[in-house]
Amino acid sequence: MTREKRRIEILRGAGYVFSEKGFHGAKMDEIAKEAGVGKGTIYGYFDSKEALFRELIKFAMEEFKVGMEKALGNGVNCRERIINLFKFHGYFLSKYMDITQIFVNQQGLLPKELKEEIINEKIELFNIIEGVIEEGKKNGELRKNLDIRLAALCIVGSISNFYVSELIYRKNEYEDIFPEPMVDLIFEGFK
Repeated sequence: MTREKRRIEILRGAGYVFSEKGFHGAKMDEIAKEAGVGKGTIYGYFDSKEALFRELIKFAMEEFKVGMEKALGNGVNCRERIINLFKFHGYFLSKYMDITQIFVNQQGLLPKELKEEIINEKIELFNIIEGVIEEGKKNGELRKNLDIRLAALCIVGSISNFYVSELIYRKNEYEDIFPEPMVDLIFEGFK
């Protein structure tokens, strides 16, 4: 196994343990066991539990950013690109449920610098979505007087709530979830 693959396995193991036990309850022995490595191996990659936790958050943010950009880069029009974004979000949430729960449940443990980095990352991702909406306005797919910021807020809020409802509350498998009706509702609005 390459060094990078082992690092990712440690991060995934850490994601599971941190989400189950919380930061303070998580033990490096448990993370090592979950990752299938020795405790000493973890310290060969990360200096401390705190460093591992910070890297886990950064890893998740980078994975999400890369996937989101790829999803929004595919599609012939705004609607297709937003559908791809929904699908990617659902895939990411289902694949990294443990890490996602850390963002929700462990926010208070993040150092100020990391919180600022997360905010800046969210702003950048939000700007990318606004760009897709702007293109949709320019090509006539969306109405000319559409408020881009409000439209982006609707999309971002809908994605999270849609997949939390489908994956967690209704316990559907990712492969059985189809976001097209939700995207169409956003695009058509309530009449």
